[in-house]
Amino acid sequence: MGELSSGRAAAISARQAGLSLLAEKTGGTAVHNSNDLSAGIRRVTDDAAGYYLIGYQPDEATFDAKTGRRLFHKLSLKVSRPGRYRVRMRDGFFGVPEEEAGTPPGTPRDQIAGALLSPFGASGVRVQLTSLFANDAKAGSYTRSISRRGW
Repeated sequence: MGELSSGRAAAISARQAGLSLLAEKTGGTAVHNSNDLSAGIRRVTDDAAGYYLIGYQPDEATFDAKTGRRLFHKLSLKVSRPGRYRVRMRDGFFGVPEEEAGTPPGTPRDQIAGALLSPFGASGVRVQLTSLFANDAKAGSYTRSISRRGW
């Protein structure tokens, strides 16, 4: 019984390590080992209550136009203001020219997949969603969502 429990614990820990690494590398927060979902959401929203969003636009030398290689560029940030501040951010980026990065995928299916996988907000993918709530004496309460893509 103990072996099974430790094996299960190791598998859970391995999955959480991936989540923690992703959160760390992208400047996010990982919440795990809790059955209290509202406390986790509260922790994340409290954390996001006071933050600065800093933008950075690299110069053209960042991109290797001759070979097309996508080099990884490390980023760092230092806070010079006195006080206790915590900096969380991505640790770098790949040099992909804007023209190449901004090219939308061809098919509508590819556009939706790209929007779902992107860490940034997507526009241009037109979707209409209507959600309906109902209550049935036998089945109880339920919702039905109807979507329509407008291409």
